[in-house]
Amino acid sequence: MTAPLLTIADCLARLPVVMSERSFRQLVRRTGAYMEHRRQLMLTESDFAVVLEELRPCSNSSNGVRSGTSAAPSAIDLMTNACTGA
Repeated sequence: MTAPLLTIADCLARLPVVMSERSFRQLVRRTGAYMEHRRQLMLTESDFAVVLEELRPCSNSSNGVRSGTSAAPSAIDLMTNACTGA
């Protein structure tokens, strides 16, 4: 059985941040993690995870310690949790 495919609309609905369809399509194309049929982009769950990773900001810290003062979870944490179902 094949994995269900996600459309761009499905992916945008799952993001905890607002992003335009155009920006999301550009991001998806930049990652290369998608399938395309007649300009319609489709992603698997693993493709969507790759796209979410691409949204993760670069860090100069190699130990993973955050330098911010906010106690609230970041948008990236929320997206990771949305992707993993946590």
